[in-house]
Amino acid sequence: MGGSGTGMDGMGLARHIRGMEAQKQPIIIFVTGYEKYVYDAFDVGAFQYLVKPVDEQKFAEVFCRAVGQIVSEAEQRKKKLVVQYGGEGKAIPLNDIYYIESRNHNIVLYLKSGNIEYYAKIGDLEEELAGQFYRIHRGYLINLFHVEGYDRTEVRMANGDKLLLSRYKYDGFVQAYMDYISEESL
Repeated sequence: MGGSGTGMDGMGLARHIRGMEAQKQPIIIFVTGYEKYVYDAFDVGAFQYLVKPVDEQKFAEVFCRAVGQIVSEAEQRKKKLVVQYGGEGKAIPLNDIYYIESRNHNIVLYLKSGNIEYYAKIGDLEEELAGQFYRIHRGYLINLFHVEGYDRTEVRMANGDKLLLSRYKYDGFVQAYMDYISEESL
């Protein structure tokens, strides 16, 4: 990239891309002759870092895994929760839901676009959404896709909210989260 006249190297371009307010970020695979930047690749969320000369079979494997991840994310975006809200059925993509709260016999969906409150039972939703969602407390059902971090007492979500993690649910949550992440990385 040095000869492109932009004055920006591949790592600089990757930082620029990651800094953009894009709804969908691309998969970045570095192919370079320099091993010294491999740790910088972690900082920009690179999918893979390949050092030249690149073995064709290795490149094909990495490319196939990247395509698999894209397909998996596309399938995930297609999954929806249908709710009765405002007198009509509304289909909400699962990845738009940060978490679900049970409040006064109602359900509150915390979404990217705001909140929706409607009548339903959290137990029914827990059953319907098992796999991608996990009940961390009697009042919270969280989307594992949006977990930013956790400790023994709380789970931090991508929207910045911190939710109480029941000590009785901790071990089950950790197992469900690890299972979810390993499935996503396949």
